[in-house]
Amino acid sequence: MDKEFWKGFLHFLDEASQAEIQRRLDDTRKLLDRGIQNPEVRNDARRIIRFLEQELVSRQSNR
Repeated sequence: MDKEFWKGFLHFLDEASQAEIQRRLDDTRKLLDRGIQNPEVRNDARRIIRFLEQELVSRQSNR
């Protein structure tokens, strides 16, 4: 994924509600469970999941 995607994704993390982040996390996990064959895409999906999980934990810690 290119630089613009990651910039947009990080902007999403800053602006999204907790519910939106959880929904994106669930959707990304479903895609990964479908058996993505391309190793680069699979790695990007895992990286996205890590970012989403970290953001959710961070928000829960700041309550």
